[in-house]
Amino acid sequence: MKNYVKVVVLGPPGSGKTTFIKTLCPNAVAIERTLRDTGRKTTVALDYGKVEVDGKEVVFLGAPGHERFQFMLDILLKGADALVVLTGKEGNEKYRKLARELGKPFIVTSINPANNAKGTLISAANRGELLNLLKSLLSAMETNRTG
Repeated sequence: MKNYVKVVVLGPPGSGKTTFIKTLCPNAVAIERTLRDTGRKTTVALDYGKVEVDGKEVVFLGAPGHERFQFMLDILLKGADALVVLTGKEGNEKYRKLARELGKPFIVTSINPANNAKGTLISAANRGELLNLLKSLLSAMETNRTG
């Protein structure tokens, strides 16, 4: 039996998955490359971070958002306890549907006001807000287990 909670962070490109994890987990690691066409960085494998919340170790794995890296989803979702779905300018419903189909506790949120499409808007710079959101998710997991 594992002694940590595995949370996979999903969302379209540019929705803030890496920022979300790096804000919660100051020592987070992101495997990124710069896109030739836009010059922006993008996750090409995964983001990884861990944090302790209320005595529980929580491990975050951020899935890449670009279609060509979607094969990583199956790998990252194995053994996931919960999901965070970050809203973006496009592609939101795909991740919401996936979260519902997996039957795992999940939350939908946005850390970028421009991307806030039917999610709870939180500040990426406010670690306290992210921790409160995480506590809500952990509480939902406990509720799922007990009842």
